[in-house]
Amino acid sequence: MYARVDVHKNVCRAVIVNDEGGWVDEFSFRNSKRGIKDFMMRIEGFRDRGSGCC
Repeated sequence: MYARVDVHKNVCRAVIVNDEGGWVDEFSFRNSKRGIKDFMMRIEGFRDRGSGCC
């Protein structure tokens, strides 16, 4: 799995896709230290589920 991130000044948009390019999850997070921490915690959840993301 891969995380694709569209970075903007205030808010970022992330899409998690599987190895075939299929959509798995999509979410926004603030472009700040706290927002990036939240993003990292969220994608760690995919690893914890055994999907091998990121």
